[in-house]
Amino acid sequence: MKWLHGARQASRKQEAPSLPETFSQALALKRFGAIQDEVRRLLTAKPAAVEFEWLRSEVRRLAWPAPEIAKLEAYGHYYRGTLGPAFAQASPFCGGTEGMAFDEDLFILAILCLFNNAQYEDAYRLLAFAADHEALLANRVDYHNIKSAICLACGRLDEAKSSLDHALQVDPGDPLTAFNAYALHFELGDMPTFMQLERDIAAGRYGDDGNAFILATCELARDRYAAGFEILERRYDQGDAARHVNPALPAALRWRERGLDLPQDARLLITCEQGFGDTVMMARYFPQVWERLGGRLLIESQPEALALLRHNFPAIPFLAREHGKRPAATFDYWIGSMSLPYVCGVEPGRIPGTAGYLSAPQEHRDYWTRRVNELTKAGQARIGLAWSGNPAHRSDRRRSIPFTQLMPFLASWADARFFALQTFVPSPHPATLVDVAEELVTLADTAALIAEMDIIITVDTSIVHLAGAMGRLTWLLLPHRYEWRWGLEGEGNHWYDSVRVLRQKTHGDWDGLLTEVMGSRLPDFLQGLSTRTRQGS
Repeated sequence: MKWLHGARQASRKQEAPSLPETFSQALALKRFGAIQDEVRRLLTAKPAAVEFEWLRSEVRRLAWPAPEIAKLEAYGHYYRGTLGPAFAQASPFCGGTEGMAFDEDLFILAILCLFNNAQYEDAYRLLAFAADHEALLANRVDYHNIKSAICLACGRLDEAKSSLDHALQVDPGDPLTAFNAYALHFELGDMPTFMQLERDIAAGRYGDDGNAFILATCELARDRYAAGFEILERRYDQGDAARHVNPALPAALRWRERGLDLPQDARLLITCEQGFGDTVMMARYFPQVWERLGGRLLIESQPEALALLRHNFPAIPFLAREHGKRPAATFDYWIGSMSLPYVCGVEPGRIPGTAGYLSAPQEHRDYWTRRVNELTKAGQARIGLAWSGNPAHRSDRRRSIPFTQLMPFLASWADARFFALQTFVPSPHPATLVDVAEELVTLADTAALIAEMDIIITVDTSIVHLAGAMGRLTWLLLPHRYEWRWGLEGEGNHWYDSVRVLRQKTHGDWDGLLTEVMGSRLPDFLQGLSTRTRQGS
């Protein structure tokens, strides 16, 4: 990387840097691919590098072709994390701009930008331009991998499988393709292919390409908790670790051992990672860790969860997590909350708190008792409902129910009121659905509203964890095979006694599941509820 120093000097003197011969030849070839790795390393280490600005001027002086200049500009933005400008540079070369030739590298970058910006449907629509350029993309394994990820995010599992299977034919030894196929065939229940990939992975054919999440979740879904949580500890080594944990922490000492035998007087910070549901799910371990450490514990959590957590664990000091900022409080080691099952030791059937471990603060209960009484008539059943999660979640299209698909099942319930437990309710909506989204400010509000309900019906969002942690009867509506926490079959689960897991019979069949739940199970439940009410039980 000596050329970087030369480039830095040249930027000051407005002179050409002294470059290695191979780099000079790459510039002369006028192909961005020849210098892409160097540019990526440079901008990853130093996003505002003056060397890159010199490079931008140099490629224009050398009259590079327009697509190659666009690649330099687009990838420059991409490596610095500015996805909008990267897409703007790449999109004219995607086949939809008159007079601009299709370029497969820029096309792949464009769909990557949309995917990484959670614009999954936009990325899927852009895939249509690939149809006229199959010859250029047929052997691009990188294209088929990102295409599969886009199709999966849009709930198109068969298309995702087709793309990955093709990529495996093109390059049977590609690790990324193999691990992606491993996860997808598991979700689809294609066990022969999954088992063959599992054997190949175990034999070391694909190395360990930073796929801790994929390997761990497949183990956990099969109730292999000891192995699964141990593999999950490798998640911090993955490139996207900053998405899952406070990125200011990895530079500090992380507690990596099974057990909680910290050095004497050492203080531990637990950082609540990932989403609200993960925080609630792992909160069951907080008292155990507090007791084991004799109070040498500090927990940083999402601000919206603090009121609920402080109410339930008043002895433990909590502080608001600020993503990207190290807590000001003193600590010696840190650990992500999803590591607590590994550290504390967990086995299916021996998990603490399955009967419930959270309650809503009394001041929130008082408000929501009054509010729900205002919004319902005497004798009306109160049903908490959540049908969708965060649309930026890569699995949201599989776990969420389209509201238009749900609406017909809500309209005819004169003897019940459905209370939306989520913060966005489309309009118009049936009169049987009560929208109190603006009043649900924190998790404590949601918990207090849940406490007023006769039953909770929800897809796999934080609501199921909150209701389960409160011991409230909950029906979880789940895709056919989805999410390790709920296992692979049956209505039970290892984490919450009060949660019944109701699964699609086949992938994507929400209508079938909704017909069963709303047309059969719910009427039977309400009939039983009415009978118990009349009997005063």
